[in-house]
Amino acid sequence: MHLRGSIPLFVAVAFLAGIIPMSAWAFWGNEKSQDKACSESPALCLAIDLLRNVEKGNRVALRPLIPRETGLPAAISRRLYEDILQALSKVSKGRQEIIARSRLGKIWDSWENQYETDIQRFIKETRADVEIICERTARPEAVGLSCTSTALSSGKHVGEGRAVFPQKDIFTPEILDIAVTALAKNLLVDLEAAKPAKLGVLLDMNSGSSSELANFLGKRLLAALNPMLIAEQRTKRKQKELNQAVKGDSSILVSSGGEFTLNCEILPEKNRVTLDARLSDGARRISYRSVTIDPKSIPARYLSSPGGLAKQYVATGVAIISKKLDRQSAIRAARNLARARVVAQALAIQAPAIREVRTEAHGMRVLQGTLDKGVPLHEQFRRLDDGGANRLTYELRATVKYVGSKAHPNISAHLNKKVYRAGLDPISIRLSAKTAARIAVFGWGADNKVIRLYPNRLDPDLFLPAGGVLALPRKDEARILSAPMPGNNNQQDHEALILVAANGVVPFSKIVPLAGISVGGTMDVAIGIGTFFERLAEYDLAQMTIRILPYQVVD
Repeated sequence: MHLRGSIPLFVAVAFLAGIIPMSAWAFWGNEKSQDKACSESPALCLAIDLLRNVEKGNRVALRPLIPRETGLPAAISRRLYEDILQALSKVSKGRQEIIARSRLGKIWDSWENQYETDIQRFIKETRADVEIICERTARPEAVGLSCTSTALSSGKHVGEGRAVFPQKDIFTPEILDIAVTALAKNLLVDLEAAKPAKLGVLLDMNSGSSSELANFLGKRLLAALNPMLIAEQRTKRKQKELNQAVKGDSSILVSSGGEFTLNCEILPEKNRVTLDARLSDGARRISYRSVTIDPKSIPARYLSSPGGLAKQYVATGVAIISKKLDRQSAIRAARNLARARVVAQALAIQAPAIREVRTEAHGMRVLQGTLDKGVPLHEQFRRLDDGGANRLTYELRATVKYVGSKAHPNISAHLNKKVYRAGLDPISIRLSAKTAARIAVFGWGADNKVIRLYPNRLDPDLFLPAGGVLALPRKDEARILSAPMPGNNNQQDHEALILVAANGVVPFSKIVPLAGISVGGTMDVAIGIGTFFERLAEYDLAQMTIRILPYQVVD
């Protein structure tokens, strides 16, 4: 068993080409006045929340609401941006300096690119201390925005706010065929190049996963979009040939090869279904548009009750390949970093402080403060542009389920060492309980897979009474050793034991297979960490306690 994982927090913000300082406006003098104004203006309410914990003298930068990133018409994006910018200036009352941006550099082409630039370069060029980023959220007959303020030097969230701006004229429901055709046409606006598209993620925001309705609408949109893309591709090709023949100009782009990816999100409601469509070329988002559909025009078999909204969170993880972190380890590390950030977002707790994973040692230490409080579910990973041969960037979209939110066991757990020699030093765990619990112990390996250690054939039901103390393995049981992963050339690895304590009976043997008697046998039956989370969440996590116990393995 080899266990290694990495989850540092990476919050880096991209370099921006132009900055125009904006003098702060004087705002009326007391909190009562602010509250009254806030009740009349969603932009002011949003600004108050975003600046509440921003330090005096900080330079604050608001990222523009780019249409291809928000799905909003350009006129609406500009108006909302100016409204929020002015509200920030009013609320600041001169305590902070609000920065307005006149233009964007190429590196800001996509929302994700903010994570791919050297933060020191950004701070040097912009001298911004705090970055505000807003994303659109689906709202009936309105524009919903969810915004966060992030301190650039530490990556810590210092403010968060939501606002709803009425925009009834924009989101009038349309008949299915009309809506899909219009959406397809809008996705083509301002495309520099054209080529066919393939379906990517199809997500129903009411469930946090795919659904029959999401699949149906995604396929209908793709069927309308691809003929337009192919026709546009032919037009650009003919235009290029003509320009070459007449002017010798070959600057027109036809395509960059391969296919676009079409990702769709839907929000079904009683009187409308909102369809958000994003067209991407690799890691670069090139178009984002929305439409609302009249549910009466959708075949009844695809409609179901909306149910409760399972909020989806999005986070990015970055790892740097080096002598201390090989490629496969870096992939796992970047994904685990994204997991930790997603959980931190959902639970509104301090996110991991590491911006990018550079060594094995970073990852598991970060996980200790997150997965004991929540686990990510319905995981959807997407590889983003690395920004270099040794840089790996992954985006995660996931929902989060709380751990221990109700009455749960009060358990402490400690390993006998923090560093083990592979194949030589036995691993043991000491447990103590203030309240009674049933216990399971799992090994989280360097391949990001999980195996069950307890309960096993000798201990089919591991029960710890209140006030009890237990050391595992017992004296008459086999030792637990860490063996190097086949094909792994790293001189050091990080592994972890996962302790799960439950109030009631949980069939742990059905969740994860028991470890084998050899490294190969164990690897054959181990399950992925994502699958482990999904299976564990089938039971009542609210009444469970989870402890992550990382350790280092050296050859």
